[in-house]
Amino acid sequence: MIEAGHKRSILLYCDGSAIDKLQDLFTEASMINCKGREKEIVKEILEKGEGVREEKIINGEDELCYAVFDGFDDKSLGNAIKTIRQYTGREWVFATITETNLSWRMNELLIELTEEHNYFRKARQKKVE
Repeated sequence: MIEAGHKRSILLYCDGSAIDKLQDLFTEASMINCKGREKEIVKEILEKGEGVREEKIINGEDELCYAVFDGFDDKSLGNAIKTIRQYTGREWVFATITETNLSWRMNELLIELTEEHNYFRKARQKKVE
């Protein structure tokens, strides 16, 4: 997270219906739809601070949804994750903004998060077997 007192933001990468469900639940945070912004730098997306844009998905819902949090303390972050899981019924990948990933393009961040998600999913499956 960038600094204390920084406005809360959630970078979202998911289908429009999931984002619509969250928009009314997180009035204290800036909800930023990152669809179509894959080549932009994460820091620039946060600085522009655009609200949720209309996004029409032609091919149905995405398999995974992503929420990247900025400006949340640990308690608020935990509550936000719980709320997102409860109200969307979707599989999410959660992360926070770091000094390192601020300089990445959004698509680079999504690739890294997907790789981590798949790694830990496989590790959990092996542990169950």
